[in-house]
Amino acid sequence: MKTILFGRGRHAAVLFAIVAASLVGAAPAAAAQAQPNHELQAKLVADLPTGTFAESLAIDYHGNLFISDTDLASSTGQIWRLTPGGALTKFGPPITGLDAGFLSGLAFDDLGRLYVGRVNTSDWQTFTGSIIRVGAHSASVVAGFPAGGSFPNGLAFHLGYLYVADSIGGAIYRFRPTDQDQVITSPWFQDTLLSPEGDLGANGIAFWGRDLFVGNYSTGTIIRLPIVSGGLPGTPHVVVSDASLVSADGLAFDAYGRLWITVNYSERLMLVTRQGTVTTMAEGFPSLDYPTQPAFGTTIGSLRTLYVTNGGFGSGTPTIVSYAVGVGGVRLPNP
Repeated sequence: MKTILFGRGRHAAVLFAIVAASLVGAAPAAAAQAQPNHELQAKLVADLPTGTFAESLAIDYHGNLFISDTDLASSTGQIWRLTPGGALTKFGPPITGLDAGFLSGLAFDDLGRLYVGRVNTSDWQTFTGSIIRVGAHSASVVAGFPAGGSFPNGLAFHLGYLYVADSIGGAIYRFRPTDQDQVITSPWFQDTLLSPEGDLGANGIAFWGRDLFVGNYSTGTIIRLPIVSGGLPGTPHVVVSDASLVSADGLAFDAYGRLWITVNYSERLMLVTRQGTVTTMAEGFPSLDYPTQPAFGTTIGSLRTLYVTNGGFGSGTPTIVSYAVGVGGVRLPNP
C-alpha cells in the first residue's frame, strides 16, 4: 500500500561493507514495489584517487563540488574541490587520526562554511564520532559525540542548527556550531524507527520545509519528522517503505518535493514522489558503483543536473557522475 509522502507542504561504513552485504537480504518485506527503470544516462564528471572511498558531496553557489574522501590504506581523510571547469584540487589539510574510520557527510552552513562528519574506530564494534569545520587552510573539531556508540553520518543545516544522523544510535543530534569544541552528550531525537536492524539505521537526511526526512539504511524506510514550536521534534511517521530502498544512503529533494536517493548495494538512483511512488531512475555498474550521495547543481548551467558520488567499491576508484534530470533542487543553506 502506498502512503502519502508529505502531510505538509549519507551510511554504509567501509568497515561494514562485507558484513552489511550479507544482511541486506534479510530486510523486512516492503510495503510497495519500485516502478520500472527510467534509464537516465550517466556522464562521468571526475575520477578520484584509486584506493579511496568517497562518501558525501556538497555544492556551493559557484558550482564547486566538495567531496569527502578517505584513503583506505592510511585512514587519512581529504576534502576535494572540483570546479565547474573540471579542476580537481585538495581543499583543506589532510584529516588524520581516523583509526580505521572515515569521513562521512558534508554540509554548508548559512555563512558558507563547510562541515564534515568523522568516524573513528580501531574496533568496528565501537565507534566515536565528531564534526569538523574545514576551511581552505584549516580543519578544526567543533563537536564530539558519545564514545562507543555514535556514528555521525548524514548532515543537514536548518535555521542555523546542524542536524546529524547517528547510524548506530538510531538518533538525530542537533546543535549550533561555534568556534569551540562542544561535547554533545544526548540526542535531540531518538526512536526505534531510526534504529538499525543488523547494520546501520538513520543515514541520509534532508529537509523539506520544516520537516526532516531520514532514511533508515537497514529497513528501507523513509521517516518524516516534523519540527514543531520551539524547535522540538514532533511525531515521526514512516512515509514510504520499499525493499528497493534497503541500503539507502544519501537524500536530496528536487524543487517538486520529490526525493532522490542513492542506494549502495543495488547500485541504484531512486526517486520517491510526494504520493509515495518509488521509481528506479538509473542503476548498474559502472555508472553507479556503490553510490553514496546525490546533490543538485547550483549554477545556471547545472541547475537541472544531479551529481552523484560513487564510493568505488566495485572498481576501486571512486567517481563523480552526473544526470540530466530536468528539474532543479531545493535551495540549501550554502551562500
